[in-house]
Amino acid sequence: MLNDDVTIIHSYIKDYELPLLEKNIDLNDIFNPDSQHQTLVVDNSSGSNISLGTLAEDRVQVIDGVINVAVSLIEHKVQSIGLATALRLGIRASNTRYICMIDPDFFVCLPYWIEEMKQYMEATGTRIIAASHSPEHYIKRHRIASHFVFVDTRYIPKVLLNFMPDKTVRIPKYSRNAYNRIGIRKMSDCGDLIERRFSDQIEYLVPLYERKQNANLNLLDKILPAKWRYERNEPFIIVEEKHPDLNYYVWQQHLFGLHCRLYLRAADKIPMDIISRTISCIYSGYKALSK
Repeated sequence: MLNDDVTIIHSYIKDYELPLLEKNIDLNDIFNPDSQHQTLVVDNSSGSNISLGTLAEDRVQVIDGVINVAVSLIEHKVQSIGLATALRLGIRASNTRYICMIDPDFFVCLPYWIEEMKQYMEATGTRIIAASHSPEHYIKRHRIASHFVFVDTRYIPKVLLNFMPDKTVRIPKYSRNAYNRIGIRKMSDCGDLIERRFSDQIEYLVPLYERKQNANLNLLDKILPAKWRYERNEPFIIVEEKHPDLNYYVWQQHLFGLHCRLYLRAADKIPMDIISRTISCIYSGYKALSK
């Protein structure tokens, strides 16, 4: 029988993610001081020489992931297949009612967020709370993103949590021209199958969107039929300015988390100082509000 605790699952893929992973684990403990959550790290780093042994403390369990993933479709990114496989291994290894998949570069900064989410899901009947793709990235046909996914497995069986990209669809090229817009909603990535199966049971974190980016939308998005647009109609919040390396998410009208877009930067230029300062400011703000 599953207990009512939470297992947080991280998939560690790239060597340069280690500082982010360590920061993530520390923050989850700091922001949830009364939680009995467990932390599980799936080492999917393709034979990395970096030891994760230092993470294997108390509630941190490290398990082996997949070193080499056979990809039958060339069009699918190896990293997406590897991430989906790692998440499957982590889900199988968990033994709690709630599981939460968090990318190493997604930082939750709402105090007591684990208990808040558990109580909210119990009260509202919500079964999955997940991040959505930022409005800055419209290349995928589905809304759900694997950056953050919190699941109540009492109602969503673990065996049905399949993060594997749908192998039946074609990924269009990333150029923004009229021809490729025809197939833009066909792109599948991690979470697509989950969204299609449980769409009526998912609640999404709401991303913040910088006003000047909204003003620069391609003209075609204003005149083409909706099915050909890069623009999407899901809710988002427009702000005057945000840091270009970070995407911010809101949940229940509270600033909930931030996502560092790692693939936009060189591996040796991860803005750890910016991440730390931003989270410290958010934490200080919440402390001030609680007084």
